Amino acid sequence: MQALTCRHCGRNALWGTLFCAHCGAYLRTWFVGWTLYLTLLGVIFAVVVIWLAEFLSAQYRQPNSNEWQYLAKPMRAVTALLAEELPRGSELRLEPHGNYNLQIYLSGRSFESVPPSRRGVFLKRLTNTWCENLPKSAFVPFVQIRDLETADELATARCPLLR
Repeated sequence: MQALTCRHCGRNALWGTLFCAHCGAYLRTWFVGWTLYLTLLGVIFAVVVIWLAEFLSAQYRQPNSNEWQYLAKPMRAVTALLAEELPRGSELRLEPHGNYNLQIYLSGRSFESVPPSRRGVFLKRLTNTWCENLPKSAFVPFVQIRDLETADELATARCPLLR
C-alpha cells in the first residue's frame, strides 16, 4: 500500500483513508475507486454497442423522416444515371434504406448489358452520384445492386469515408 503524509501531524496514513489514524484530521485526497472507472467504461461500452447496432441495422430499416427530406436529389441523380447507362426499358427498382443506404434492384439482363470491363466504372459512377448528393451527416452509406428476380447481391460499394 502507498503511504500519504498527514498535513496536520506529519505522520504517514494509508492511501485512500479519509481521516488520519493518529490525529483524526481530514485528509484531502482524491480517491477514485475502481467502481467509478468500471462505471465509465461500462457507459462508454454501452454507447458504442448501441451506435454499432444502429449502424448495422440501418440497412434493414426504412429511412426516418429526417433522412427522407434529403433523398429526393440523390434519387433523381441516380435515376438519371441509370437511364443513361442501361438499355431503354430496363426493369429496375430503387429502395432507399436507413443511414442513406440504397439498394437498386435490376433484372439480371440489365446488369449483364453493362460490359464486364465497364462494370467497375459503372458501379463507381453510380456510387459517386449517390454519395455526392447526400448530406455530410451520412456516415459511410453504401449502394448495392441486387437481382430483381432473386434478390441476389450483384455488386456493392461504400461511399468514401471522407467526402
